[in-house]
Amino acid sequence: MRNFWLAGLGLAAVALVGCTYTGEVDNPVARNFTWFSYLNGDDIRKSCPAGVRDRYRFVYNGTFNSQVRTYDLVQDTSGGGATLTVHVGGRADLTQWFVLPDPFSPWAGQNRTSHVDAATFRRIVAALDQSGFEAPAPEGAFLRSGDYYWVAVGCRQGQVKFQAWTNDGDTLSRLAFVEPLLALDDSGVPMTRPHPTPEAAFSSGGASTGQYFQLQVRGNGLGGG
Repeated sequence: MRNFWLAGLGLAAVALVGCTYTGEVDNPVARNFTWFSYLNGDDIRKSCPAGVRDRYRFVYNGTFNSQVRTYDLVQDTSGGGATLTVHVGGRADLTQWFVLPDPFSPWAGQNRTSHVDAATFRRIVAALDQSGFEAPAPEGAFLRSGDYYWVAVGCRQGQVKFQAWTNDGDTLSRLAFVEPLLALDDSGVPMTRPHPTPEAAFSSGGASTGQYFQLQVRGNGLGGG
């Protein structure tokens, strides 16, 4: 089990950490407990031998209890473009993970899938590289539920790549891949832009609602890997 650092999630968080997202669509029970695994790209890591098509996952935490945006970009087998699946949602309720079949059901919103052409796919990948995707991930950095951050994980030419960007200075505002992704996002939900977050937002502070936790970057992933 990865060494995830959690606070305030109780039994739901423990279950989530211990389960692996596999991309299965016919096993709702397994899907319901897999958010941290999804964020770490465990399904991508397990299916990344040499010769497979490239794929990338982008996740934006616009404070976990307010907005989460996910973008899964999978290259076509012909190499002529890619499939983009977008999910954007608002306030999350992880307590619902035990009873709802959709892995994204804790957030209001819905999945949208579209096809992007080869030029657009290359442009997004180039923007990702421009943003430092190939650089070592920030060892030891904390990803806090009450803050803003981006995570990207991908399978490129048979190698797993992982990167995280935290709300440090103007780091998030300088990411080159954000606007190209938003240009393809037809969810109709405006992005909650990052801004300085008070320390109180990093813990429950006595609040009775919401989920509060922090993950830590270790090596080429979250809590290890």
